[in-house]
Amino acid sequence: MKINDKLFGNLTDAIGKSLDLRVKRENIISSNIANIDTPGYTPMDISFDEQLKEFLEKDDEIKMEATDKAHITDEININEIEGELFFDPHSSPNNDRNSVDLDQEMSKLSINTILYNAQVTVLNKKLALLKYAATDGGK
Repeated sequence: MKINDKLFGNLTDAIGKSLDLRVKRENIISSNIANIDTPGYTPMDISFDEQLKEFLEKDDEIKMEATDKAHITDEININEIEGELFFDPHSSPNNDRNSVDLDQEMSKLSINTILYNAQVTVLNKKLALLKYAATDGGK
């Protein structure tokens, strides 16, 4: 979800990207749950919070302007943030070497859903505030 415009800023971009990655995480967790009976299956997860944090922190720094396409910049492009897939290190395999813990996966799914809904609420509030400002305070 790319919302970027000078009017909206990097926070809105980060929220949009986080929503995309939360959907991706939900799919990964759902896949883990679906494979609970698959022998040898190791659950996966995705990490993206640090990448988004770094993107937002770079927004606060003074930026050098690239005057040529060949110039190297340390700017982070929100579209390049894809998260990092990893095998879940908290799982221990059972007799068939499957290490999916249903309680743990359901907990991760619940937390992910709560954070997704919270971010949708924040995005809606931000857009409502912009709409309010654009209509001259409702007058």
